[in-house]
Amino acid sequence: ANINDDAADISLVYTNGATVRVLSGPIYHTTERGGSTALNPDGEEHVVAGRANAHDDSVLRIGFEDLPSLGDADYNDVVFDLSIGSGTVGVAQPGDDVLIGGAGNDVLYGGGGADMFVFTHLDGSVDTLMDFSLAEGDRLNITDILEGFDALNSAIADFVQLTQQGADTVLSVDADGQGGDFVAAAIIEGGQGLDLAALINAGALVTDQSMTL
Repeated sequence: ANINDDAADISLVYTNGATVRVLSGPIYHTTERGGSTALNPDGEEHVVAGRANAHDDSVLRIGFEDLPSLGDADYNDVVFDLSIGSGTVGVAQPGDDVLIGGAGNDVLYGGGGADMFVFTHLDGSVDTLMDFSLAEGDRLNITDILEGFDALNSAIADFVQLTQQGADTVLSVDADGQGGDFVAAAIIEGGQGLDLAALINAGALVTDQSMTL
């Protein structure tokens, strides 16, 4: 199913090789029971959300009421649960910021200014950098995920690899520089054409030491 947002309407196109049905209508916002419904077109409560278990923050339950005027207000006409993982969304303020994703698959927005994206885990989780820009002076700090890097004797290409993935660039790191165990650490959105030499020449790859190619 493809979901498209067209102004105030949202359309769901169900496909199985071809379009089967198109549904569209106003957008309604979820809230906790008794919360504000001011954003809804009719000002009424149609969708509620909250913890599936009062003592568990890992599952969000969303319930729909399909009858007008709140119907029987049980909000169980359609119910589904969302499992919330360890990933985070980081949105920085304008200016020079430091963004640390941490564990999990994170989505990071640096905003304007020269931002530092810091990587602290190399465990198979992949962060997505939405607006990395050499022109703005953004940098990638991989100090914490390198082992045994020596600026005088090590070639950074043994530790860091950039590969193209459509319009994006994937940053992969081999922690010990043996060259056979590169692990994806980040996807740089819109980073097509970005290479290791460009990062180094711009001073955009931080390892706490200077580097040789």
